[in-house]
Amino acid sequence: MDALMEDKYKADLQTLEFSNIFVTKIGHMADQPDQFFTNYFERHDHCLQYVVRGKGEYFINGRLYPLSAQSLFLLPKKRYHYYRADREDPYEYYWIHFSGDGMEGFLEMIGMSEDSPVLYSVGNHEIVAVFEEMIALSSSRQRNERLLLLSACYRLLYAIAACVPRQEMPPQPYRSKTVTQAVNCIAENFAQPLGLDALAEAVHLNKCYFVSLFKSQTGITPMQYLLRYRIAVACKLLLTDRPIGEIAALCGFFEPTNFFVRFKKATGLTPGGYRARLRAGETHGLPFAGDLPLGTV
Repeated sequence: MDALMEDKYKADLQTLEFSNIFVTKIGHMADQPDQFFTNYFERHDHCLQYVVRGKGEYFINGRLYPLSAQSLFLLPKKRYHYYRADREDPYEYYWIHFSGDGMEGFLEMIGMSEDSPVLYSVGNHEIVAVFEEMIALSSSRQRNERLLLLSACYRLLYAIAACVPRQEMPPQPYRSKTVTQAVNCIAENFAQPLGLDALAEAVHLNKCYFVSLFKSQTGITPMQYLLRYRIAVACKLLLTDRPIGEIAALCGFFEPTNFFVRFKKATGLTPGGYRARLRAGETHGLPFAGDLPLGTV
């Protein structure tokens, strides 16, 4: 009887945890000074953004995170947030959307979550190269190119994960209970007449000190925050069939003219123009379309 042949090498491969990850959107952005983005809309995927040069800031969970080259940050699915380019040295970044259950496992592995949304010193020369490759592949109409795109997706995740063990994480930004209380107050009462005096009184602080404290931790004043929050909610409601006048009132704008002026200054479009673009399906470059650029207001 012939001797049984044994495999020279064999192994059980444990890849199921990360098997369901795929890329759905990708892009590259070089922002203008003070360019501001936010998103009040529910997200159904995971969006990562990688800064390659310049500076900016990211506000989420009542905390303000500084951004610079080699910063990687995760956008939340439901929580209010914003990110803004520096006035003197605006950042440039790549962004990418992932879907699939496996992405949760990847984020857990690298220590990212909506409660810990920023990683620093993610410095790997492969990251930018793979981003560029994926952007080039995304314009191809060939079906077999999609396999290369999926392959590049996993190489990008590997390049990111390879940086994690040697990260030098800066101290967590200080989160004042007072500012958190003010942010929650705005979220709960933005539809009501809400002025600076009322906000300062709600947190039991002198008005001038309150403004200084709030700006030091969020990057903007309480009234700028309130205005941007209201505009973000208005953009969400413009996806519905509600009358524009009703939307204005629901967002705390009780003078239609004031709503029109504020909305156009923040988005570059009138409320009616914004809604028309949505209904025509012209979402590319449209303020919101995933992330709402509000400009400097």
